[in-house]
Amino acid sequence: MGAKSGSAEARRRKLFQYADELGLDRDERIEVARALLWRDITSFSSLDEAQVDRLLDAFEGYILIQWTITNRGAPPSGDGSTLGPPRRRR
Repeated sequence: MGAKSGSAEARRRKLFQYADELGLDRDERIEVARALLWRDITSFSSLDEAQVDRLLDAFEGYILIQWTITNRGAPPSGDGSTLGPPRRRR
């Protein structure tokens, strides 16, 4: 896996932001993390950096798929008014 940009704390904040944008409450966040990580976790705050990175990859993949499905057949905007998929710097 390549080096990740941003501090560990910034990536953790991004993870919370994605969960909030998806409307996940605390219990749902924990359930998703347990399913994706195959670990019994009790808190997002207890995740290590590798776990945060794995969840970020999963959330960003989901967001990209949702964006693609939502924009099927839509003409290109060109004016910047349509949000595109997240751009992750590595």
